[in-house]
Amino acid sequence: MASQPPTKGARPAHQVLAGLLALCTSALAILSAILLGIWWGQPAYVMPFWVVLAGGLCAALTGIGGVLATRRGQATSWLAPTVTLAALLGFLVAGTLVLLPVIVVLLLVANHRGSTVPATPRPRRHVSAGLVLTLGLVPLCLLVLLRGPVVDCMPNGVDEGSPIWMWLGSLGTGAGIAGTGSSTSSDLNQATGSVTAGGATYSFVCVGPKLAQFAKQ
Repeated sequence: MASQPPTKGARPAHQVLAGLLALCTSALAILSAILLGIWWGQPAYVMPFWVVLAGGLCAALTGIGGVLATRRGQATSWLAPTVTLAALLGFLVAGTLVLLPVIVVLLLVANHRGSTVPATPRPRRHVSAGLVLTLGLVPLCLLVLLRGPVVDCMPNGVDEGSPIWMWLGSLGTGAGIAGTGSSTSSDLNQATGSVTAGGATYSFVCVGPKLAQFAKQ
């Protein structure tokens, strides 16, 4: 007896919940893509235009994944991008101490589901809504959360960062991560210096918490 597609047995409550999640995540994805466009116009982020294009593509994938999950009533589709993003951010913060337990839990869950659900051949294969949401939400969140800027002026000094596109080397503005520059402060609460990012050197002038000048040398 052939199994039915996921849309046939979906409960209305699950579809409503999936619709709300799709609406919220789509709005968040669109807002994130707009923010990437705003940051692209600010020199201190040293952001290549492909980052903005990638943000728009990720926002579109998020919307498509939300529509697929809503039509099928699969509110659990958002677990995949949530767990993936948490594992990646945990790995960046605490390394394998966080990533390894997550992998073990996922393997145990997959093994349990494989032993309890009978292997019934499906007449048609459907694109996984969770996969589409993961491809949309995870890269977009990483671009927003690890955005930089290269130079951040603060009242008590200058903070230098390395945006995620600097980690990608040749895919961005050049190879390498933002380097450490030198800065000097004066009595006028002004800090000047230079920083190397993406293979290029930039000079900057900070007046208190405001970036007054940022230019390529």
